[in-house]
Amino acid sequence: MLFGGPNRVEIDYGQTPGSASFDRVTEQRWGLVPDVVASGAGGRLTYTYTGNVTSVNDRNGNDTNYTFTTKGSGASATRLATRVEVFTNRDVRGSGVDPVSYVTTCSYNADERICSRTAPLGDRVSLLYDELNPDRYAQGNLVELRRSPNSREDGSVARAGIRDLVNSITYEPVYQRVRTLTSPRGNDPIFVPPSPAGSVLSVDFDLDGTDNNEPGTTIRKRRYTTLCTYDYQEADAATIEALFVQEDVLLADPPKAARALALNTDLNGDGLSGDGSLGSPAQLVGRKIEQRTPNVLRPVQVGG
Repeated sequence: MLFGGPNRVEIDYGQTPGSASFDRVTEQRWGLVPDVVASGAGGRLTYTYTGNVTSVNDRNGNDTNYTFTTKGSGASATRLATRVEVFTNRDVRGSGVDPVSYVTTCSYNADERICSRTAPLGDRVSLLYDELNPDRYAQGNLVELRRSPNSREDGSVARAGIRDLVNSITYEPVYQRVRTLTSPRGNDPIFVPPSPAGSVLSVDFDLDGTDNNEPGTTIRKRRYTTLCTYDYQEADAATIEALFVQEDVLLADPPKAARALALNTDLNGDGLSGDGSLGSPAQLVGRKIEQRTPNVLRPVQVGG
């Protein structure tokens, strides 16, 4: 109500038990409702339900169909939109100019996380998660975000020749926080970085103790990686390995990963050095103490 006046919003629900629209919104009216009824002022939206498709007619008369898939059952069931079809029923650019509709599709993994979104022209965003990680808490980590172009021609540019833009991510194993983030330039097999090779710092992406034998690890990838360091890494390898046990961290080779993470130095100068006897639990809580972007030597380091 508006200061005792007519309703500003009214919502109708399906009233027929057993019908597809029962207890679902069938119509919304926005604005001063008498005006909406008389002239359409404010806006009216209608909803119809057919199987797993919800059809919406918006206040401007545009029609859109949303297709859902159901995960689970009963009260825990989740409906995920897998297809959105926007119709050009109003012919706003003239009859026959546009296709009948534009379709966007989405896919999901078993944990109901979105894995891909394909736009009407075919350009696609793909998301890859660490689903095979033995640590259940790590399986939701996004490890790759890939943007793929569509293949249509735009003037004189054939987009089929454009390479994917790929961001890759790794996580530290204790608190599952982002450890490395590599930008598309770092994952582009052709791009040549401007930084001298000697100024680019090493990165052990998979914590195996070396950055020389990992597939795809190049100076380019290291150069365009943001490297984050966390408080517990100031400790020595023995302390970090004990932290793995305390936090039930699942790793293929805990001693090797602990050695790769251990800096054994007071990196941020807070007086809590990583000497194996930190004395303060606060040093092991996973606070970020350094973020290096770009991953190269500072000018003072280059100059000696």
